[in-house]
Amino acid sequence: MMFRSFFFRGLPVLLGACALIFALSAACGGDDAAATPAGTGTAPGSGTPGSSGANVDTRSSPTLLSPVSQYSILVQDLGIANFITDPRGTFLLDSTNYGATGAFDGADAGKKMLDEWGYVEGFESAMTPEGGAASILNGGYAINQELHLFKTAAGAESAYDYFTRRISSNGISSSVTVDPVGNASAAFRLVTGKVGGSSSVSQVLHQIVFRRGNLVGVVLTIGAEPLMTTDTVRELTLIVDAKAMSQREHPEPTPVPARSPSPTATAAP
Repeated sequence: MMFRSFFFRGLPVLLGACALIFALSAACGGDDAAATPAGTGTAPGSGTPGSSGANVDTRSSPTLLSPVSQYSILVQDLGIANFITDPRGTFLLDSTNYGATGAFDGADAGKKMLDEWGYVEGFESAMTPEGGAASILNGGYAINQELHLFKTAAGAESAYDYFTRRISSNGISSSVTVDPVGNASAAFRLVTGKVGGSSSVSQVLHQIVFRRGNLVGVVLTIGAEPLMTTDTVRELTLIVDAKAMSQREHPEPTPVPARSPSPTATAAP
């Protein structure tokens, strides 16, 4: 049975991120000893397309093709060797299994909305830092991403509007200001619990929802509050956007078994 976190009630983030928090909590067995950080709170890939300093084209609206996983962040995109792709947090999505998650008010309603928006497919994956919670306490972070492809930009825009409204109204996360990504973007922040579950350091989540053409992306980072800023999640989101704009190579990730998220893994709002 996968861990369920109250934070994900009403958020367009599936159980991968919930499982991610659980994995980080359990990774060190409560050992907060020093470990080599898997990534730091500073943005990766500075100076390359998709870096924080790059100008972002907010007008181009390409029609992107399947598979949507080709636009996802890969470990090799980070320039850091000690991230691990978590197979438990990797899912192939369709309107049935995604509609049944806590991103919607019920399986039937979720599927109906996605079908109306022209949902083609989705992909979710999670990357955890080697060393788990100990790495987080030393400035590392974990990543969860969802990518959703629609038939048209109009359908993606409807989904983007729905997701951002739902997060904004959930009463538990706060909107934060970041520089733009894609055609439209919104960022959110939440401090919840302690790193590893038992440390004295607060855990912070930063999330960006963005749209580029007929693609909607949701990128989330989990780190230690004193060591993380929105720069990291924006930098990661820019990697997805750069792939969508063909400014970076976008190979498909290693194929994963077709898995569906459990509809009970994310609580309804």
